[in-house]
Amino acid sequence: GSEFLSKLGGPERMPIRAIGLTAVVAVFFLLFAGSDLYNVLVNFSVMGPYIAFAIPVFAAAATRLAGRWVPGVFTLGRSGAPVTYAAAAWLGFEVINVLWPRTQPGQPWFVNWSMVISLVSLGTVGVFVYARCRNRITEPVGERQ
Repeated sequence: GSEFLSKLGGPERMPIRAIGLTAVVAVFFLLFAGSDLYNVLVNFSVMGPYIAFAIPVFAAAATRLAGRWVPGVFTLGRSGAPVTYAAAAWLGFEVINVLWPRTQPGQPWFVNWSMVISLVSLGTVGVFVYARCRNRITEPVGERQ
């Protein structure tokens, strides 16, 4: 649906269809306010940014460890590697801390485990999507000849 949602409209050239879909989805989620499903959505929204920020830092640390790091325009010099490893260690700690199930009185088990369940579910979906689409993945635009 990207072609449909990416159409720009109006004098401001805004993605009206994408904004409309976002509004409909937000209203749909508001219908679950106060329910166990809403608690699961809130828990997931806490975990998402940690994972999204940790993945590139972990990749940078792995690239440095493999000896394939190529400094860009901005560099920390000799401090770069220790800073990267410290950031990866701290983010690893924080991801585990956020994912760790905490028992909340009166909540069903799936609310307490919702962050782990969400991460495993989305990771599984990601593996299937990657397996299906990996033949269409090309090299990054900046590396094309």
